[in-house]
Amino acid sequence: MKRINEVHGEETGDRALINIANGIAALLREGDLCGRIGGAEFAAFVRADCQAEAMTVAERVRTGLYGLETPGRYGEMIRVTVSAGVTGASIGDRFDSLLLRAEAALEQAKRGGRDRAVWHRPAGRRQNAAMHSA
Repeated sequence: MKRINEVHGEETGDRALINIANGIAALLREGDLCGRIGGAEFAAFVRADCQAEAMTVAERVRTGLYGLETPGRYGEMIRVTVSAGVTGASIGDRFDSLLLRAEAALEQAKRGGRDRAVWHRPAGRRQNAAMHSA
């Protein structure tokens, strides 16, 4: 988003963020929660019975936003990609620890070339999943 703001202006960056937020909301299931947590980062909390289900949701969001376009300052279309860090939650997990694990997985996704979802392996039984994307 920093590059979009620098090249196309903050108004274009804001439109892109709105498009991303709306896109994520449309791709999540009823009962899943999503919100912007800063900059170009969003967190989604989804009900998933296993790692595979959580990764399926993350991949649906990632691929669903792949073709999302926002008009640039001069009418050109700007595309964004999504990197996601995904982690599982156990009963008693705190929000901040979930977010830290999701952020660690997000960094792995970015280091791995971006435009991908990466699972962070938490200790304990997985009952819900948190997804962090940028």
